[in-house]
Amino acid sequence: NGKTFNDPIAVAYQKECRCFDPCLWIDPLGRLWLFWAVQPVAKTYCVRCDNPDADELIWSEVKYIGDGVMMNKPTVLSTGEWLFPISVWQSPCIGRWDRSCARDTEGAFVYISTDNGETVTRLGAARTPKNYATFDEHMVLELNDGRLMMLIRTTYGIGVSYSWNRGKTWSDVLPSDILGPGSRFFIRRLLSGRVLLINHYEFDGRNNLTAMLSEDDCKTWKYKLLLDERSNVSYPDATQKDGYIYITYDRERGGSLKSVSDAYSAAREILWAKITEDDIMAGKLVSQESSLKNIASKLGLFRVGTPNPYDEISSYTPKQVADMLFYKYNKNNITYRIFEMYSPKCINMNIEDAVKLDMMINEFENPGSEDFQTITDIISLITKYEDTEIDVSLIPHRIKEQLEQCDGKISDADIAKSLSLSHKYMLYLFKKITGITLEEYKNVMMK
Repeated sequence: NGKTFNDPIAVAYQKECRCFDPCLWIDPLGRLWLFWAVQPVAKTYCVRCDNPDADELIWSEVKYIGDGVMMNKPTVLSTGEWLFPISVWQSPCIGRWDRSCARDTEGAFVYISTDNGETVTRLGAARTPKNYATFDEHMVLELNDGRLMMLIRTTYGIGVSYSWNRGKTWSDVLPSDILGPGSRFFIRRLLSGRVLLINHYEFDGRNNLTAMLSEDDCKTWKYKLLLDERSNVSYPDATQKDGYIYITYDRERGGSLKSVSDAYSAAREILWAKITEDDIMAGKLVSQESSLKNIASKLGLFRVGTPNPYDEISSYTPKQVADMLFYKYNKNNITYRIFEMYSPKCINMNIEDAVKLDMMINEFENPGSEDFQTITDIISLITKYEDTEIDVSLIPHRIKEQLEQCDGKISDADIAKSLSLSHKYMLYLFKKITGITLEEYKNVMMK
């Protein structure tokens, strides 16, 4: 029931390629499919497990599905046909890697299978105007009047296109009534006949991820349940089983940041929620087993000196981490590297341990000290703390406020104590965020 998760049970790998954007799906026959895309030539592949409840999973051979990226689950039509939403990103799109594609090979395509996935054929595509095109991340819904509706991620929110011939051709992509911050969404018809939409609502960014229900085929969304109000929550996916809706999404991925320490300050979580339609209609959790904001996966700190950015050090002892540091860096850089690696923990220390940390660093910086043991002890002290969710970028602002209130007549050590921070760590953090030392800032401020 999501209390614990084991290590990975399957890995998509292709030599000299990036495997990315995985998608899991249980088909109408109860078989588990794992889809993923590869770069530098965008293609979608899959494997299938016919008995996903077995103690030992047996996977099929890798199978090619189509050109492009499939980020969302297939749609099963009332006719029994399967539609796979595969996108060939258009040229202006960030991340577009093959600009040699002709216009008719770009767009939000659907591929069809009439034999339970044994063979797959490409049909038509909806094409967002180039000045609004992004990663598409489209999903297809069969409406009650027989039309297919395709919702598409665009730069302005969510676009919509329709097909009257089961996906062979699609109408022009126009803005829908569904707003969005330029992020992935999820839409699916539930067993009750209602339509579930998971999207950002009343947002000012990627916040307020919300589950919504429509009883009139997407004309209105009468019922809403806020899943996660926090910022940088995105990329929902969902499935329905035994009356419950299971939802996954990510929070603060930590990618595309300026430094490793910035990444450490991000949550880097995959979360899950378990809800019912009654919960959504009530606007709050009313079902006994429903729950929100459960963590399925959270990245730890990265190992030093490895080309693998996901090689975590959380499983390493303080002695092993110290050994890595001394192997990789000279003595003058080690304290800086520790702050960079453990910033989310350093900001969470109590004042007694923060003062103790300063004393240990002073000992390490003195000539003739037992350097290796001191660093091991420092790491042991820091790693007993949990990562904080405090926005570290606010710390320099708090330091400046105190200096202004005291007209600069307060010591750095007293400021650190008032903030329950190590003095050494506070100085590191100030320079890291502002680009200048605290002493340089005071010299400018006092003039």
